[in-house]
Amino acid sequence: MKAKTLRIVLPMLTAVLLLGGCGQANTTQQDILDMLNASDTITIELTVEKDENEGYKYSVNWIQLGDMTSSKELRAVMDEQFKITGNTGNKNGMFYVNEKGENTQNNTLSVALRNRVFTTILNNADDLESINYTLAGNYSDIDIEDERAIYAAISDYFELLNAGENGESNIEDSLSRAEAMSLVFRAVTPVSEIEENSAFDSAVGQSDYNAFANKENTNVFVSTADGSLNETTYTQNMTKAEYIYLVMNEVFGNQAVQSVDANTKIDGLTSAGDLRADKQLSGKQQLSSAIIKEFVSNPSKIDESLYKAIVFANEKGISNTENMDSAITKGDAVEILCKALMQNTSIEEFNYNMGSVDTGYEYIEPTETTETEEISGNGTGDIYEPTEEDTQVEDEAAQAIEEAQQADEQLQSEPEQTTSEESNYTITPMTTQTMYAQQAVNLRQGPGTEYDKVGSLSTNQSVEITGYVETSNGQWYQLSDGDFVSSKYLKDTKVSTTTTTNNTKPSTNTNSNSNSTGGTNNNTSQPTQSSGEQTVTGVTGDGSGSSRGNRGNSGANSGTVGGGNLQ
Repeated sequence: MKAKTLRIVLPMLTAVLLLGGCGQANTTQQDILDMLNASDTITIELTVEKDENEGYKYSVNWIQLGDMTSSKELRAVMDEQFKITGNTGNKNGMFYVNEKGENTQNNTLSVALRNRVFTTILNNADDLESINYTLAGNYSDIDIEDERAIYAAISDYFELLNAGENGESNIEDSLSRAEAMSLVFRAVTPVSEIEENSAFDSAVGQSDYNAFANKENTNVFVSTADGSLNETTYTQNMTKAEYIYLVMNEVFGNQAVQSVDANTKIDGLTSAGDLRADKQLSGKQQLSSAIIKEFVSNPSKIDESLYKAIVFANEKGISNTENMDSAITKGDAVEILCKALMQNTSIEEFNYNMGSVDTGYEYIEPTETTETEEISGNGTGDIYEPTEEDTQVEDEAAQAIEEAQQADEQLQSEPEQTTSEESNYTITPMTTQTMYAQQAVNLRQGPGTEYDKVGSLSTNQSVEITGYVETSNGQWYQLSDGDFVSSKYLKDTKVSTTTTTNNTKPSTNTNSNSNSTGGTNNNTSQPTQSSGEQTVTGVTGDGSGSSRGNRGNSGANSGTVGGGNLQ
């Protein structure tokens, strides 16, 4: 699939929040009214300074997750830590599966964080400690004991914000409103065409963050609705209180957030009431900016709607209630967002290690072999033993996937198929018998295609049959390990197999992967390319190996591959 990319270039700016600790004014309607009457522009006491590397430019890309190539070393480490397989444009694993169990290259962080396979790791202190330790080593500005390394890595992997230069995470950088709004939008939105918003552009000025940030304009406290979000405030730092308000609205909805009891107590912070509904203030231009400016000056009181968002986040364990008047940093922003998205019930929670492959092949880094080494199978079921003179094999992987899917479709199309509710069945014991798969076929948890897949058999792989079940859609064998397979695809004799060779000169380097496994799932190795063909050879120590490959048109990115949906 061709990557959809929106390339954007903008000047590097670092916004610095000037916190007011000496202000003695109370957050009252009169204070805010005086502020509005005294000035035409509310700046919220923020300034913008150019980066010391003046003139430096950086890019903001809008590209599908599976097509991203930024932060290559970090991306490789994340793939290894979270068991992501495949290569660019054809990845699979917990980041690349949606709630339906489908493999997708255009996934979002919001979907990935509803996958229990991912969140279980994030919520396990021991697992996360080990991962943080590994990830911290990829950054020059994160200590190896810093627990926020995972959030810097998530931001870089999903390209929520641009990765830093020279191995820097920039985890302590303060975020402007433009950056914070864009970050949230990019975390919850798959790549698609984005319509421009001329009214938003006119309000905040031309910026390539606008394409993303304008979609969050209705979720922020300082918005264009009353002129508070403008060319000045847009590039200034967002307070932590504002950011929590933004994230809670995006993830849980304003109605749920504002249903919180405003009388709930928070140490060091009280509600100043609904200031935007006050008779004296209602309808005033830049009112929201004035409210934030007064809050920074006197952080003991805050507008009621912001107060409720803070209480809401605190009760859900998403954020503490400290430093609400300070600028939101990249590290805190990503952590708060991740903790919120893990509780996002608008996306049904699911549990998939891998997605059903619809965009590519499963890829495993190979081990290098010398010129004199050979790849060989061992035991019954091996159907290919390549030599140096014959390193190309038939495309069995794609064929295996097609055959297994056709087998399922044929069984599902037959009349009076047992429904998933009919879970009672009788197993008739039989004398143990060795049989062979006549083609690639899925193994099931029960006698029917309505049961979950638990593995697969490759062509000519041997199994031990211990019993059978008669169902309305045919006979199913039970294997010695308790799995089931349709009797249509097993016989007591092997099928004849052939291999194909290329007339091209043999490669002097043969890539292989000889992993031993105790199950029936086949491992795959890295495809080697020759004349537009990618070939993968799988070998297992228990005699269940099979050759797997992927053929692609020269110069094209083929999306039909094998391996993933047989897991």
